[in-house]
Amino acid sequence: MKKGKKSLIVLLLLFLLFNSLGVMVPAAHADSSTASLELALPANLTDWLLDEDAGYIYAISSTENNLYFIRLSDFKIEKTLNVGSNPSYLARDGQSLQIVLSGATMIMTVNLATQQVSDTIITTGVPNSVAATPNYLFYGTSEGVYKYDKVTRTSSFLFRNFLYNGVALAVDEPSNTLYIGELSSYAGITAINAETGVILSQDIDDDMEIGGPSLSLEHIFIDDQFVYFGGHQFNKENLVETTGTYSRNINDYSYLESVILDVSDSYVLTTQGVYDKDTYTPLVRFPSNKRFALLDSNGHAYLAGEENWFDNAKSITRIDLTIPQKTTSQFITDSYSIRSDQTITDWATTDNSPYIYAIVASTNELVVIHKDDMSVVKKMFIGSNPGGIKIFNNKAYIIFKGENHINVLDLNDGIPSEGSTAKITTKHYPLDVFPDNNNRILYKGGVFNSGISVTSAVYTSVTDTVYNEKSSGIYNSYSYTLNTDEDILYGGDSFSLYKYNSQNFNVLERNNLQGGYYNSKMFLDENNLYYGNLRYDANQTSLLYGTYPKQIIYARGSLVFSDDAVYDRDSFTKKYDLSMFIQHAYVDADQTIFVSSNNRLYKFQNLEELKTVMNEARLPSNAVFVDESLTLGKIDGYLSFEPPADQDGISSYAAYYLDQNGNKLQQIYIYKKTELSTDSLFVYDISYSTLPAGAVSIGLYPMIRYDNYGSEETLDIHISVPIYDAPSYLPVDVAATDTNPDINTFSGTVTWKAGTVELPGVRYSLYLISEEGPLGDALAIVNGGQKNYSLTISQKAVPEEALGFGVFMENDDFISPFYSRAIFEDKVTPDIPVSSITIHKYQLQADNIVVNNLVAGDIIRIYNEQLTRLLGYGIVDPNKTSITITITNIGDPGTKLLITRQTANRIESMGTLVVIPSVTNGDGGGTGGGGGTGGGGGTGDGTGAVSTGDAKVVTTIKENTDGTRSSLTEVATAFISKAINDPEFKRNPVILIKADEKMAAQSSQFQIDSSSLISINNNSKDAVLILESTSGKLQLPVNSLSSAVSGYSGLEQKLIITISQAASDYKVRLTAQLSGSTSTTLGGPVEYEVKLTGSGQDRILSSFSDYVGHVMTFNVTQEANAVYTGLTFDPVTQTYVPVPTTWEWKDGILQVTMKRKGNSVYTVVQNHAQFNDLNNSNPYNDSILALANRSVINGYADGSFKPESVVTRAEFATMLNRTLGILPTLQASKSFKDVKDGAWYASQVNAAVDAGLINGFTDGTFRPNQEITHQEMIVMLVNALKYGELDTTVNKTSSTVLPEKLPDWVKSYYVIALDNEILPTNSPFHFQTGKKTERQESALLLYQLMKVLKLTNIQ
Repeated sequence: MKKGKKSLIVLLLLFLLFNSLGVMVPAAHADSSTASLELALPANLTDWLLDEDAGYIYAISSTENNLYFIRLSDFKIEKTLNVGSNPSYLARDGQSLQIVLSGATMIMTVNLATQQVSDTIITTGVPNSVAATPNYLFYGTSEGVYKYDKVTRTSSFLFRNFLYNGVALAVDEPSNTLYIGELSSYAGITAINAETGVILSQDIDDDMEIGGPSLSLEHIFIDDQFVYFGGHQFNKENLVETTGTYSRNINDYSYLESVILDVSDSYVLTTQGVYDKDTYTPLVRFPSNKRFALLDSNGHAYLAGEENWFDNAKSITRIDLTIPQKTTSQFITDSYSIRSDQTITDWATTDNSPYIYAIVASTNELVVIHKDDMSVVKKMFIGSNPGGIKIFNNKAYIIFKGENHINVLDLNDGIPSEGSTAKITTKHYPLDVFPDNNNRILYKGGVFNSGISVTSAVYTSVTDTVYNEKSSGIYNSYSYTLNTDEDILYGGDSFSLYKYNSQNFNVLERNNLQGGYYNSKMFLDENNLYYGNLRYDANQTSLLYGTYPKQIIYARGSLVFSDDAVYDRDSFTKKYDLSMFIQHAYVDADQTIFVSSNNRLYKFQNLEELKTVMNEARLPSNAVFVDESLTLGKIDGYLSFEPPADQDGISSYAAYYLDQNGNKLQQIYIYKKTELSTDSLFVYDISYSTLPAGAVSIGLYPMIRYDNYGSEETLDIHISVPIYDAPSYLPVDVAATDTNPDINTFSGTVTWKAGTVELPGVRYSLYLISEEGPLGDALAIVNGGQKNYSLTISQKAVPEEALGFGVFMENDDFISPFYSRAIFEDKVTPDIPVSSITIHKYQLQADNIVVNNLVAGDIIRIYNEQLTRLLGYGIVDPNKTSITITITNIGDPGTKLLITRQTANRIESMGTLVVIPSVTNGDGGGTGGGGGTGGGGGTGDGTGAVSTGDAKVVTTIKENTDGTRSSLTEVATAFISKAINDPEFKRNPVILIKADEKMAAQSSQFQIDSSSLISINNNSKDAVLILESTSGKLQLPVNSLSSAVSGYSGLEQKLIITISQAASDYKVRLTAQLSGSTSTTLGGPVEYEVKLTGSGQDRILSSFSDYVGHVMTFNVTQEANAVYTGLTFDPVTQTYVPVPTTWEWKDGILQVTMKRKGNSVYTVVQNHAQFNDLNNSNPYNDSILALANRSVINGYADGSFKPESVVTRAEFATMLNRTLGILPTLQASKSFKDVKDGAWYASQVNAAVDAGLINGFTDGTFRPNQEITHQEMIVMLVNALKYGELDTTVNKTSSTVLPEKLPDWVKSYYVIALDNEILPTNSPFHFQTGKKTERQESALLLYQLMKVLKLTNIQ
């Protein structure tokens, strides 16, 4: 039998509460250290160069105006040289160092041999960069680039860059080429003739933004073949060709461009780490992203500053790096799949090929996999960041995100070789490729208005590309597919479907789409054209065959695949749930099915095998639920299970109560206990939950991600876990009859009765028990199935620590955490006589209780009468017979206390009830031998602000056993009375209660009588109660709080308000959710709770009629345009979601207020949203970025926002909820027949219904997937004004001119929206009746709503 224990205090409380019951609960990084040295500079580093031959680093600081000579041998500053005003840029010039002074019109020359200034060069304008040859200097200014002749000492204007940003310069003397790089977030580079200034070549636009102020971007690097700038490697002879990219592929702003900081013979250093120069793959990650980095030939890396940050660059760290060989992907094959340790970016095969060709972008490899046994045949480097692969006429065509090439590999022998690869340079970065006959290649490329270009496999030089590649003139579509047999190119966008002649690109057909999709996949199968979730006749595109429930990613014959299901082609009905989120699929001619997830490629002989294998492999096993609650009809415990054999793509699990037929009754919130879970056993917590009628088991369902944005879907497969609800199954009336007079021996019988619901197949085990649980082996094991049980024990030695007998229960699937017990009478500590207890209740000092006639080691505990709170305890010291326990406030006179005693090897006494006496003004109270401590349930020093009068608040500080501190602030009714009678309260009805915490507390509680609320509310309906602790503040509207309390009656009710640092699990969830995003956290999550206690069961008040302010403060650097976003933990989706947030700076401290009509766990992040299809010319840009930075809206995986795409009703309801801080709900007061449980939007629609935002249509539908019109959106926005407590009375004198054809039912809403400035007259939004709402329009109006309701800062 498995055994365990609870903590001592909980165990003893349960002993008191359930005298016949026992409790038993199951007991429940990879870096090697590197040598490092630190060098402190007097000021921040501005620029530096490494000179290994001379043995120095040359470093400058613009704030100190100094050049530092740093010896490599001992890593110390050898010399400091003042070089002039604001040195900012360095360039090596033989044995000289050229130093740009950006505070003057000068460049200083330093002789490296003498380490002295040897020349001062006067510049035309203030320089910002420099490059040098033996005869010339080239320097950049705000006007352009100048060339300085060292002989004539004159400057001449060479090149105007038309840029307001600074430039980086590098000169290649053999080719007489000057490279000019723009020091901006988009970092373009140009090559000019260093003699004439004529432009030789320029890079193409990749739309990859560096982000932020781009402070790390400073230099251009050149070697024999290539030029390095930003994050790219370029062809030195022609910058049109990007030969590779050193990508941010380490889960850190991967959509941004990296910045190259140094280049050596074999390696490239970026802000993130060391990369292999030739394969563009990361080898070593720096401890954090750096602004400066150098690498010497001995493997020493020199690091300084923080990426794109102005400050924190005073310290240089030298670390010894062990640089591994270049990385390669690893694969493991099993019965049905091949798995990689890297993401499989794309793959392709054909019926005639025995191989699958997969590309892996993280290692820049092509992997050849044999179809028969799914084994790897070959891996080869193919280029930088491959993005897609297609096979046509025995050739593989591979496109890249890190270079503007299309690689063509000859597959005639099946396995390609490096020598069989042709590189076709393109004028744009290819986004898709469409091979054609006769070596002709069509590709989709370009950053803005991307279209179709035509090139050829015979164009293998950059020159051929520049002069021979042609544009088709087609820019309309987002997606394309090519029919090479018919010379037809198909294209589609959100509104239209196009059919072109692929030879001359004339439009053959154009048809309007019914609910099109942005950037959907388009492909052909036989005579079928698939686009999004639509299937058309490929010959007659006006003929729409039908619509599938989801977007289609692949089809062959009758099998049609979405990313999570297989559909029948002609009936459009689902045939099978795939039980995972797939990226790609292929059906071979023999019906063999290949599907892939993120890093796994599966092979199944047919659809039936796929079903069988996936159903078996995706289910967890050996699940057990252990209920630790002793309240009938309530469960509170742990759900443990072994994870599925195939966990690929499973993101989490959902749990539901099930009836005996397996029907879902109600969802259960479960939380993973990371500290208890292992790789082979998952443990989830089910917190105090009420069993619905008819519930007999828990259904555990795997959940998978069904898109690239973290959205989840519950699979329609589950295992059932029986519910054993304690205490219904626990034995009762356990009794032990001892006929042996020897106290150390038991002879007699132990009897018990079965519980009201006996466990099926139960086995009872009888043990002797101690305080810690069972002792030794079981005395007997009895099978269940009876009503009464009796065991005879002839003679059994009783150890001194034994307290009695315990009856333990288990069956084949379950071990009870509880046991029933019979205690030996002589093992119960006798109660303390009332005469031995003296209570002192004081007016001006802490209360105390003196207990006499004790024995050293006795434990004395003080409880309230209801046994719901431990007020204090103490242990009698050696050689003492009494104890004094000091408690700040034991309660009001006349209240009863229960005082217990526990001696060695005995259980706690039943307790002695005593009455608190009247208050005395005396100074002292009895004495005692021991020292007791007060506090709620644990040891503590009992210190804090002791009350000096009734009209005070008293804070008690407790030291917790884990080293943290907790506080309890008790607010006297007299304090509240004094506050509301203060004249200032009439003018400003705010009452501030601040915990007297000298140091930060892990948890802060405030205790207020509910009667005080009534007093406050009677004096002012606008009153606000502010509770402040070191963790945060809570701003509670008293009228709303009183309404929440009014539903519960009872005497002596108190409000317990808690502000505490949230449990570690919340921080783990937050870190996991933000991983890979642009969000940065400002601090740990904080939990806010309001609880009503007294007169029955405690109640958590989590919903209010008004917005509640949750305030957190942060000591961070003030940024003028920063946006801060509050997030709250949503128990339904188990993710953090946005809430309305405002912020202000007070005395250099950031104060963030998060507003929501409820409490939960809150945190604050700072976002840095950018979209590659937006710029300042878009009039909606500010609104879109404002909402994106507030986490209300998101972009797409490709970095775009798609501003002109339309919004569905479900999508707008979701965005509106996030704008207002409304959390999803599982059930609503009103349901719609077309909103099914399990749909991604169901909980959002439920929440919007309960908030009064939506009503639906008269036929009982909501039409979630219908695109929302302007008038429908206006109605929801006006309902949102009502939710925000804004007056929405129609101004009857209004002379508003209504739009044409505006329906009567929406007219009043339109007037209200206009009157309340929801429809600003000076905005780009123009209301049109019936027009479908674009994403950019919804962003503008939602941001306007936030401003009108004062739910955000206005920037």
